[in-house]
Amino acid sequence: MLLAFVAMAGEGHAAISYQRLDGAPGERGLVIKGVFEFFDDPMTLVDEYTQYRPDYISFDSPGGNVVAAIRFGRAIRALNAKTLQIRALECASACAFAFVGGVERFTEPGSIGVHSVSLSDDVPMDNKLAVSTVQVMTGEIIGYLTDMGVSPNLLQLSLSIDSTDIRYLTAAEMRNWNINTPED
Repeated sequence: MLLAFVAMAGEGHAAISYQRLDGAPGERGLVIKGVFEFFDDPMTLVDEYTQYRPDYISFDSPGGNVVAAIRFGRAIRALNAKTLQIRALECASACAFAFVGGVERFTEPGSIGVHSVSLSDDVPMDNKLAVSTVQVMTGEIIGYLTDMGVSPNLLQLSLSIDSTDIRYLTAAEMRNWNINTPED
């Protein structure tokens, strides 16, 4: 099964980088940039976050490997970090899973894009392994979304959008599915 997850990974190099942002006086942001690859190490995020101490994490990512994005989301949650996404930066596909790792989340309408997960063509697999991989991955995603306090409706919508297309979430979807956390 691990081979199937690696097959979803693509190339074996780190594709994520970090950009530090200084905003209004006393506000700092950290942008996670690039495509999530299976071998990207979320400990680099932990190190960068610990050194810089940003007020929030944002993304500029077209997505990538779902397993890696979930690992980054779990690291964000372990850091007790906030996530913020604006439309001027891209957060699509697997990036949505990293975003929901924030303990507090705010995103502008139309700034989070979703579509169905696809398997890589790099490693051939028979139908039985492909079906099994999809089932395991679906269970992992539902468990992760539940752990993050996000409705599995996010996955349901994602699975209805072809992997060659993208659908950006509305304000109502983000509110109803707890993608945006309520403000204090």
